Amino acid sequence: MEPDPNSEILDLGELDPEQWNDYARAQGWSDGLPLAIPTEAAVERFVATCLGDNEPLPPMWPAVIDVDLRSSDPRRTYQPVSSSWKDGIWHATPVDHHSSGDLRSIALADSLLVIPENSGGVEKGSHLDLVRLTDL
Repeated sequence: MEPDPNSEILDLGELDPEQWNDYARAQGWSDGLPLAIPTEAAVERFVATCLGDNEPLPPMWPAVIDVDLRSSDPRRTYQPVSSSWKDGIWHATPVDHHSSGDLRSIALADSLLVIPENSGGVEKGSHLDLVRLTDL
């Protein structure tokens, strides 16, 4: 990888993860969650991954939603759901979900239901795309 003349490399010596996190918090670089030490090797791996094969998602399956679901978000959204196979099609039931940072709902979900842009939500019985997390 060619060095970027506009990049800045900080030589902080040998910091253990706790020291690194203390330093990053003092600089205002953290929201309080633990940070990985951005070594040159780690950054190179990250950049290589970002520039690599970026298939958007695994196959999507047709699914029926089992409840009415309202959405005020104008963007396409991915609702965490519990899915089950009934009568030859996937059925999706939303799990309790508050925001993208809600890890509990992600842990309970086995799939993501794709809610189209500007839909205002979907009615019970609607057919939508489903991403099975077990397919990842």
